[in-house]
Amino acid sequence: MTEHEREARAAIRKLGISSAPMIELGAVISYINDGHHQRQYCEGVRDSLLSLARHCANKQRQRLRDAQEIGRMTA
Repeated sequence: MTEHEREARAAIRKLGISSAPMIELGAVISYINDGHHQRQYCEGVRDSLLSLARHCANKQRQRLRDAQEIGRMTA
């Protein structure tokens, strides 16, 4: 695993706790694509990282929505 891939995985983990995951997702995707263009990892690794990033961002977005909905119900 290259340093670039480690940093991409760390950024993906941060998406899982982000307060604005969909905004940050674009930057993470750009970083992952840059790593592929720099030949830091193959296309398969890039696709795996992109899929993981999208999954993490969508899970966090759903958690935030659920929390907002619970907040509205209890208010």
